Amino acid sequence: TSLYIELIETLQELASSEDFNPTVRDTAQTLLDKCISFETILTVQVFLRIFQHTASLSKYLQTSGMDVLQAYRNVDCTIKALRDVSRDFDGINASAKKFVEWANNSLEDLKIDVTVEAALPEKRVRVPKAMSGERRTHEAVGNCAIDCYRITVHNCVMDKVVKTLEERFKAQDTLFADMACLNPENFYDIKKNGIQPTALVRLSSILTKFNKDATASNLQSELIDFSLKWSKFKKTVPEEYLGMNLAENRNDNDELENDEETAVSSSFSEDKKAHGKCKSCKNCPVCCFTVLHKYNFYCKAYTHLYNAYKLLLTLSSTQVACERSFSKLKYINNRLRSSMSSTHLEAFMLMSVEVDVMVGLSNEDIIDSVAEIAPGLKTHLVL
Repeated sequence: TSLYIELIETLQELASSEDFNPTVRDTAQTLLDKCISFETILTVQVFLRIFQHTASLSKYLQTSGMDVLQAYRNVDCTIKALRDVSRDFDGINASAKKFVEWANNSLEDLKIDVTVEAALPEKRVRVPKAMSGERRTHEAVGNCAIDCYRITVHNCVMDKVVKTLEERFKAQDTLFADMACLNPENFYDIKKNGIQPTALVRLSSILTKFNKDATASNLQSELIDFSLKWSKFKKTVPEEYLGMNLAENRNDNDELENDEETAVSSSFSEDKKAHGKCKSCKNCPVCCFTVLHKYNFYCKAYTHLYNAYKLLLTLSSTQVACERSFSKLKYINNRLRSSMSSTHLEAFMLMSVEVDVMVGLSNEDIIDSVAEIAPGLKTHLVL
């Protein structure tokens, strides 16, 4: 809010000072007139109301390793909240008037000769001319300026936001639920309660376009079998030896499994913190895909499940990453780098977009990799 007062003060100084040319003064006066209009204040309050409900959703959709089902639930709750306030124009009007009162008091205290509008100016309603005997179809929208704004601006904006969210996410609710079944964090529920008969039907309808055998029943059977064995599949060789050492001291299978999970999680917790959500976190779809590919499970055992994970990791649930990539491209491929080769451009793009992965790399590993690629530098880089 204080930035608004500083903006008004700056524009008023630019518009009234003789130290600037007429073009600058005229532009500053135009911006000042827009900033102090009540219509601008109302529009800002409308978008503040929208951002109040969509801010947490936007942040979660940009989170790495988000749960797609929880993301859809967040979207669904946001749509319901926006629909509930889509006709609450009186609250926005009251907030706008309260802000105008505060702004005028602040400007008066600072002795700035500017007054923010406290109401919309009434405009004459233009009625088109009609020929003799012609029926007029023109109808005035609202009885006053504030009613016209409520109908033509506020209601239209809120309806458009709700409709856009529904069109983008609402139609994919079953697909998000199917993708959530592939998350290892939900394997415990699958082992305990089984899988619903309608699960993975939407996902299988996409996979059958590439493989006719990828039916829902085949996907379900592979997922159930894989979830039952995941606690063993995800173990590395050191973790396997750790389990063997515990087995020598404990005979109870249930307690042994709990001890193994506790010991493994404690011994590798520092590595998880160092690398973030994944580099062998053993609790995300990326790790499931890695295990399926690394140990050649995708050839015969879990062919359809492997394709499902490939689709999950390839299909973007949001457009955040794509839009961020284009934004980075504008900074990297500027006019000073117009002659950059595609190889270097791709490398710079990967470093810019996947900055978290790049920060996690150690300098020693990078030096060793460069030394192996360039034998001439090996004697200088490797001691």
